[in-house]
Amino acid sequence: MDQFTSRVLLLFPNRKVSVSIELWDPFPEERVFRYQAIQDVLAVLIDRPYAKYTMRELVSLTGANKGTISKAVKLLSELDLVETAPDGRTQQIQINRQ
Repeated sequence: MDQFTSRVLLLFPNRKVSVSIELWDPFPEERVFRYQAIQDVLAVLIDRPYAKYTMRELVSLTGANKGTISKAVKLLSELDLVETAPDGRTQQIQINRQ
């Protein structure tokens, strides 16, 4: 199946910020943006685009459980929206600014 680029506008009403991102379509999961944890993780990462976070920090900042955040980070990584890098026994997560 051919992939094509689509543009998605993300709105964060609590922050009065909108962000336009470019994604490859088809998405790895059809309902990718229906998960609240994905929106929460993106809000944290977009708010501080040069910061790196661990899973534990994202769990604390979003209030979601570790499994939910792990799945959100995996899907966002598949969409190339976040970058992950091992750091000892933890993983550093940050927004893909490109």
